[in-house]
Amino acid sequence: MPRYQDDNYTRRAVHIDDRNYLKEARELIKPLDTGQIYELYEMVLNKLGRYQTETRQRELEAVKKAIEQTKGLDASRIHKIRKGYGEMAQNARAKDGNTQKWKKKT
Repeated sequence: MPRYQDDNYTRRAVHIDDRNYLKEARELIKPLDTGQIYELYEMVLNKLGRYQTETRQRELEAVKKAIEQTKGLDASRIHKIRKGYGEMAQNARAKDGNTQKWKKKT
């Protein structure tokens, strides 16, 4: 077995990632209408909460960033999708809004 000058050198190939994830994400979003973009944003946020490979993570982060930078989208709706429902809406029950106050029948 030949010895190399550098002890850290191995014969394995080193993969260099030179993809432009943001450009790919923008091209992915281009043909979509606004409703589809909001749905895609929801899916991306759901996937980002899970474990995936490093490459997949970069792809999802790029799509998220591209959607947030897209002009013409409703910023408040994107914020609502990202943050979810408020505390009152999360803890609400069906009977909270449907109860009728008791009145004496005369």
